[in-house]
Amino acid sequence: MLAYAVVDEPDAAEVAVVDDYSNKDIREALKNREARQADGVTRSEIAFVALAEAAVACWTEWCEVPGGIKIEQRLDRKFRLCFPLCANAINHVEAALAMRSRYPWVAKASARIAFEHALTAQWVLLTVNGEYRLKAHMDYKAHKQHGRFINNIRRMGESDDSFAQVAHGLSDQRLNSLVGEAPKELGLPKLDAMCGRFAEGGATNLLYDIYSDLSGAVHPSWSLVRAHARFSSTGVMTGIQSDGSAAAGELLGCELALSALWALYVVEVCRPQQLRGVQVVKMGESAGLPVDLRASDHDPSEQPSDTSAYWLPVD
Repeated sequence: MLAYAVVDEPDAAEVAVVDDYSNKDIREALKNREARQADGVTRSEIAFVALAEAAVACWTEWCEVPGGIKIEQRLDRKFRLCFPLCANAINHVEAALAMRSRYPWVAKASARIAFEHALTAQWVLLTVNGEYRLKAHMDYKAHKQHGRFINNIRRMGESDDSFAQVAHGLSDQRLNSLVGEAPKELGLPKLDAMCGRFAEGGATNLLYDIYSDLSGAVHPSWSLVRAHARFSSTGVMTGIQSDGSAAAGELLGCELALSALWALYVVEVCRPQQLRGVQVVKMGESAGLPVDLRASDHDPSEQPSDTSAYWLPVD
């Protein structure tokens, strides 16, 4: 094929013929590079998914045992709040693995839940009084919910004096006592701050970018729209896709593997001797994934220095 360019002259238009062989070589090189990159991404995704599946299998074998699991006494307080977060994370990883082919965006929503809960569990474990701050966070949310409910009850009675007596028979003072005082303890940081604390190297927003991308499957977003509707190159809607597969395939392997390993590690380091903690770290290292977030903690002063620090030896 020959390419041409029109050269304007005062009296005529001449066609300048250009040899296209070099352009062909460039296009061919780019095409080959894209193919290699796509092949590499596919291999990485397969490896990450296999790692997530292995972590879920370890959880089933190690944690779902008759009689429960034994926990170090010094870590019992943190474990009581971390375990539900870790279990929910693992359950959502397992659900995402099962649904990712048929309903990719349902799987992505589960991946987001798993990521947030596993990261929060690591934060609790690596923060002085992290378990109390998580409790304060949940107490505050419950207080706001109770307050809204009582305020609605109070408003319903404003137009009907007999409503309060018929509905509940409680005085205004008693209603206030049901809500109680708002917790004053320090709660959880915002997710962007939590993610930023554990960002590695110069990738300050890496974890939060992952979280934000996954959140597109939980909240209304353009990415969610594109997954369920087909558009032409000019932006005209041409069809719908109820299973959420209209967009390019969602790659969730890395996020699922991270979440599963983080959750598994939190539980394992709470056990006596922490025998399997090193094994979980090595599972992550085999794929280049961080498991113990102490290594990338930008604010180690937040870490406990008493016996609740799982990495410190017990006297």
